[in-house]
Amino acid sequence: MFATPDARLVQDLLSLCRDGRLFYQEAARAVDDSELQSLFREMAAVRAQVAKALSLKVVAGTQAPPGNQAARMQALYLRLASHLGQDRDFRYVAQLEEAEDSVLARLRDGVQALHSKPLAQDLADCLADIQLTHDRMKAIKDGLLAPKH
Repeated sequence: MFATPDARLVQDLLSLCRDGRLFYQEAARAVDDSELQSLFREMAAVRAQVAKALSLKVVAGTQAPPGNQAARMQALYLRLASHLGQDRDFRYVAQLEEAEDSVLARLRDGVQALHSKPLAQDLADCLADIQLTHDRMKAIKDGLLAPKH
């Protein structure tokens, strides 16, 4: 069990992960590029794992509405989803990377803000998994920048 501020933070982070999972599942179906499909499926799977791990930490009855960051990310995911299938170039991947930067920053802040040290460690472990997929997305973006021969 953890303190109510921790429970609210975990709920906010759960919302981020669940929305991200849904977005990346849809993104994987909407793009033609096999590398992006693979990346998006992996990103959805990582978010599902993180959400499952975090949901086990939530105490019954501590459901809280998503905070401002989660609401902003929901809006961003919806806006980016409208571009799926239309814009698979550098700009689109760059926008996704920027969105992921925001999610990672929120998770890092969350680790620092938690009162429960075991919960902070669990979240730090989840953060590492998300960081790996983020790094892969950055590599794809950088590859789109590279001159074609």
